Amino acid sequence: MLTVEAEQPWGGQVLGRPVVGLEPPPPGTSVWLVRRHARALRRRITASQALADGRVRLGLDGWGHEPLGPGQGLATDPALLEPWPAPPPELAVDRYLDYGGPPLPYTWREWGEGVDGDVVVELERRPTQEERASLERALRAWSNDGVDPGFGSGHLHGFYTGAPFGRRWRGRRLRWQMDFGSANPEQAADEVARRLAGWSVHWRLPITSLRFGRD
Repeated sequence: MLTVEAEQPWGGQVLGRPVVGLEPPPPGTSVWLVRRHARALRRRITASQALADGRVRLGLDGWGHEPLGPGQGLATDPALLEPWPAPPPELAVDRYLDYGGPPLPYTWREWGEGVDGDVVVELERRPTQEERASLERALRAWSNDGVDPGFGSGHLHGFYTGAPFGRRWRGRRLRWQMDFGSANPEQAADEVARRLAGWSVHWRLPITSLRFGRD
């Protein structure tokens, strides 16, 4: 079964987004699995279930148990995902675009091969559920903006979902693997450092460390 995270776009109907009254598409629905800048694949829904946390779990013919990859979406017609859907309105308040103060300092750890690396955020204390959810929304909003319009001359491909690379909380630390795709990593890091500084001021919760790479 495929679990579609809340930030994943669904063309036509916005599946996986927190839309009031939305029902999962029924089994038998033909869909296209679309990845940014890649060929669309035709699939048929074999099972569907709405989850209490706002996600949708789907069974896709021939897909198996792999999570939906970063930068992927589902649509009844691939044209519905071109242009890529705008971030949902509830993410707009978590972008902190008006913040004009200093950005957070950050460090790069070992990167290795490829374009995947962890984004690691450490807070001064363990966050409340509300603070935790808001921080995740701020990171999703940065990810969505990195997918489209992108950072530099390229695009992020989005955060991973599901174990073992999706968001992982341990106490006051959040670790989340990002596919940096073709984006300029320094520009992407500068932007999230600025936004997270705005988040920290808004929530009055200091961020003690921000780092990228393999931690």
